[in-house]
Amino acid sequence: MHFLRVVGPALASLFSITQAGVVTQLLDITKVPQEQNAGSRQANAKVNTDHSINVADRYIITFRPNANVPEHMNFVQSLHDKSPGAQATGGKAFEGVTQHYNLSDFHGYAGHFDQSTINKIKSHSDVARTEADQKWSITSTFDQDDAPGYGLGLISHESGRNLHDYLYDQSAGGGTYSYLLDSGINIEHHDLQGRAKLGYNALDPTATVWGDALGHGTHVAGIIGGRTYGVAKRTKLIAVKVVNQGDARLSQVLDGLHWAAAHISSRRRQPNAVIHVSPSGPLSNTWEDALNAASRMGISVVVPAGDDDRDPGRRLRDHRDRGRFANWGPGVDLYAPGVRIQSTWRNDDTRSLSGTAQAAAFVSGLTSYFKGLTDLPDARTTKRHLLRESLRDVVEDPDRERDGAFAFNGARKRDDDRWA
Repeated sequence: MHFLRVVGPALASLFSITQAGVVTQLLDITKVPQEQNAGSRQANAKVNTDHSINVADRYIITFRPNANVPEHMNFVQSLHDKSPGAQATGGKAFEGVTQHYNLSDFHGYAGHFDQSTINKIKSHSDVARTEADQKWSITSTFDQDDAPGYGLGLISHESGRNLHDYLYDQSAGGGTYSYLLDSGINIEHHDLQGRAKLGYNALDPTATVWGDALGHGTHVAGIIGGRTYGVAKRTKLIAVKVVNQGDARLSQVLDGLHWAAAHISSRRRQPNAVIHVSPSGPLSNTWEDALNAASRMGISVVVPAGDDDRDPGRRLRDHRDRGRFANWGPGVDLYAPGVRIQSTWRNDDTRSLSGTAQAAAFVSGLTSYFKGLTDLPDARTTKRHLLRESLRDVVEDPDRERDGAFAFNGARKRDDDRWA
């Protein structure tokens, strides 16, 4: 397995660049403000405002090797057609199969089934695992004040000084593609310079137009590739919508991952693409299997470690000390800035957020940056390069000895007029 885990307010997870030791929610945080005006902002308010996601009677099923998939799907459809028409939780009819997944040797599907149907599916010889669907969330929080923009300085100055000066190669991620699994992107935001495009909406696969009502996806896009706040200022940004107001089903996040991986693979973009995943949730073997499958396809994926202050991720503030919301432990591959990060926002505005998704965005940006600068054909070599360029023994943690690798763009190793 070739992953990187990153922690934010300084960390995120990088599947090969990544393996998320995913955890669920940040703190017990209150309501998010309804307006974007500075006067309405609340400190430490959670970005997530959606509490309507229901995962009752929903399952994710993965196949054994050599399963007869067409025959099995006919079997499932027959079971669903013959079910007694029982009503699901909330009075809605059971939907049957809702998603299909094909990533390298990872094959499966998700669905909404009555108990009798799922029991028969579980016992079928084609089935390797049946896992209950999960509620995943965007766990970033709002900050009261705009941040000073230290993140770009931290990843480009070994000394940790000159934090308002971003030193980077002028290639700036040109020719690369950054896929964002989040709430969408405001593709009209001036700071994204027309480089953001709509890719796929896992909440409504037939949709051809959608926005970013939450704002989080636009914020992450700005960190990865915005003109002002971005790490890779020339990368192309592709929106893969997997959440609306902050919550999603794991089955939908998997669908977004499947689409992005297929899009990259069909265009042979492994050497110049990265997938960034913002939502996180409870530990899922199915999710980790899917990430490993993407890695075997040569695709780099960056995943946040989570925000509940336990293993396996961490996030950093402006002096490379661990943020109090981040996970910690051996599952984390990289640290990155994640506290009070200013970036683009919905309605052409800016906003400051804290969270491991913000830290992961710095690593996603660095992935595109390095892919635009050097030959990194697959996930394995990409992870090795990121770790090789990282800073060691610079993370301050009052509870532990210094450890971990801090994301860095390698500026210390080059000193010529290519650097802006």
